[in-house]
Amino acid sequence: MFQPSGCETKRKGNRCEAHVLAALTEADLNVLVPWGDNARYDLVVEIGSRFLRIQCKAGRLENGCVVFSAYMTGRDGRRTRYEPGDIDYYGVWCPATQGTYLVPLEEARSAMPYLRVEQPRPGSTGARQKTGIRWAGRFAAALVIESWLRTGGRFEPTWTSPALVNTGRWHPVRVAR
Repeated sequence: MFQPSGCETKRKGNRCEAHVLAALTEADLNVLVPWGDNARYDLVVEIGSRFLRIQCKAGRLENGCVVFSAYMTGRDGRRTRYEPGDIDYYGVWCPATQGTYLVPLEEARSAMPYLRVEQPRPGSTGARQKTGIRWAGRFAAALVIESWLRTGGRFEPTWTSPALVNTGRWHPVRVAR
């Protein structure tokens, strides 16, 4: 069957947007949907007198992390990062985890941010493996929405990161001397 190019990408985006929209509406929030496909954001949430712009992205599970793209791709294939003023949050839905996450723009520092859902591999010694892990649980939609309702739209989730388990084993790539 013939499918025009870009069709599958559009379907994936629509599924992602539907899951983020469901998480927002289940929390009884007023959600605005821009007319057409020309806005840099997919949804707008009204929290008191604030409006938060959300760009929906599909996440994929990779090495124990949900990964998503923090950029837009133009018709010419050029990638452009979102800037402050374009959006406030990424709404990320990951089919593999069935999780919906709301990530503030300033928390997505790279073009492909990672949200960790599993413990790091035993013996991982990178600096981000011990400090600065961006845990997916902190960005769970229900938790962020509760934060918005409590603070008038600010990102201040009440969440505790899981304790890292130290197995005492060496990284599999390293060789003991």
